[in-house]
Amino acid sequence: MKSSDGVLLEAKNIVMKFGGLKALDGVDVEASKGEILGLIGPNGSGKTTFFNVVTGIYRPTEGRVFFKGNDIGRESEQEIARRGIIRTFQNSRLWLELSVLDNVLLGMFLREKPGILPVIFNYRAIVKDFSEKAEECLEVLSIFDPELSANCYRRARDLSLVDRRRVEICRAVVANPQLLLLDEPS
Repeated sequence: MKSSDGVLLEAKNIVMKFGGLKALDGVDVEASKGEILGLIGPNGSGKTTFFNVVTGIYRPTEGRVFFKGNDIGRESEQEIARRGIIRTFQNSRLWLELSVLDNVLLGMFLREKPGILPVIFNYRAIVKDFSEKAEECLEVLSIFDPELSANCYRRARDLSLVDRRRVEICRAVVANPQLLLLDEPS
C-alpha cells in the first residue's frame, strides 16, 4: 500500500482476541502528520491494546497496520520504534534508580541501532554526542517543567507519580517521534 500524502498511521480492521475475549473488533484508525487524535473509552475498552498492536507488542489476530504506507504488522517493537513510532505506557516505566536526566537521555537512543563497535572506535565522537544529547534533554525538561530540569539529578524513585509521568513524556519527546502515542498521559 502506498501512503497517501501526510498519512502516517493507518490501521485497518484490527481484531485482537485473547482466548474467547475480543479486545478489539474491526478497529479502523487513520492519523495524518500534524494531527492530534484522542482515543476515548472506559477502562477495558481496548485503548492500550490498540497501542500495543500499533507498537508491535501484540500481533493482531486480524487486520493490518501501516506506517507511512509500509505494513508494520509483523515488525518488532524495536523496528517500529526505529521507524519513529514512540509511546508512553499506562504505568510508568522509568528506571527508578536512574536520575531524571538519565531517564530522559534513554529516549535519545530509542531509535538507534544498538552496537558496541561504534562506541569502541569512535569514543570521542560518542562522548561529544552524548554531551550534546544531554543538553537537548535538559532543554526539553526545562520547557516541559523547569523544576524537573533544575532537579535533573534526582533519582526517579524520589519523584511524585505526576513528575514520573512528566519524565516519561519528556523521554518520548526527545526520541524525536514521527508518531507519538501517549497512553493515559494525565
